[in-house]
Amino acid sequence: MTIQFMATHDRTHADYQNQWNTLVPQGFRPISLSVYGSPASPLYAAVWVVGDSPPFAGIHGATAAQFQGFFDKWASQGYGPTILTATGPAADPVFACVMEKSSHGVSLTRHGLASGEQDDPWTIEHWIDQARENNWIPRWVAMYGEPASRRYAIVLDPNETKARWDIAGWWGESDTDYQARFDAQVQQWARPAFVTVSPDARYLSVFREDSLGPWVARHNMTSQQYQQEFNTWTAQGMFPVYVQAGGVGSATRFAALFAMRDTPYERKFTITGPAVPPLAEVDAKVEAFMKDNGTRATGVAVTRGGRLVFARGYTWGEPDYPVTEPTSMFRVASCSKPITSIAIHQLIERQQLALSDKAQPILGLQPPSGSAMDPQFGNITILHLLTHTGGWGTLPHP
Repeated sequence: MTIQFMATHDRTHADYQNQWNTLVPQGFRPISLSVYGSPASPLYAAVWVVGDSPPFAGIHGATAAQFQGFFDKWASQGYGPTILTATGPAADPVFACVMEKSSHGVSLTRHGLASGEQDDPWTIEHWIDQARENNWIPRWVAMYGEPASRRYAIVLDPNETKARWDIAGWWGESDTDYQARFDAQVQQWARPAFVTVSPDARYLSVFREDSLGPWVARHNMTSQQYQQEFNTWTAQGMFPVYVQAGGVGSATRFAALFAMRDTPYERKFTITGPAVPPLAEVDAKVEAFMKDNGTRATGVAVTRGGRLVFARGYTWGEPDYPVTEPTSMFRVASCSKPITSIAIHQLIERQQLALSDKAQPILGLQPPSGSAMDPQFGNITILHLLTHTGGWGTLPHP
């Protein structure tokens, strides 16, 4: 499926308004928008696509008060933000927003947030925590203000597909720190769902583990470099799913994701391995559990009398996700912890070990070359290790 799109960047307030006036009547709608540059003369990067969409409304070049009035007006009519971007100082930011008629209610939206304590409703940390507790997912995040006084806006949607996600960098990650995060995340079947760039060209990122199919991400690009990447990947059938920018003049930096679609593939449930009719209920239970918990891959094996009588692999994933076989290997991860605990308690029953024993005389660990052992290291006991209570601050006594 070829998507008809239009993408522009480094456009003035008047240019973007002209785009809106021209493209909306032609059936385009914005799927990405970024405001950046000087607050007195902000610039805009936008991506428009053609396709069926609910009614929508937009505002740009708005003060915080103007944005709030726009939000209140359209939220009262059942519209929710799909795009919320901001730039400028904490005391006088510039906002741009798009709101669509919502099928799930108005998305939880906050702006003017600072960084601070998790129990403070005026902090970004509070709403990230609330999202995790309430099965919400970040749809859009903006980072603006100054390095010593950063501010945030966030839009949270219901996480209807139970997609796993992670958000980081609200403290302002450098391009090299973000690259390290990117390299680690993509190894875990995650993709950058959104990357915002602050006015001082720092990065805040949201990663999701659902799939758009093939994609390419770039960041720390100048305007010219973004144009070059745009030319390269659009020639290969991709388009920019999001484009975000921050900074002024030659210090402006862009981040973008190129793909062939802007919405994730639907997942399908697949079972491999021989069917066992008397155990058909196992299949139903596993499917319900995986969908309720967002689990992608599961293996179940049943033995009786020393003989394998049931072995099935279960996958809930997109078309490009690897199919789980009955013989698929899984990482042991924390499954080894109860086994280790059982072995330790067996040694305690044999009086070969005690919970109060110090671990270091048994293990004989050495610090890395050129570093010294922490003085408290020798105080860590077997109980500390089993209960995860050693290593920070003053160690408790068993």
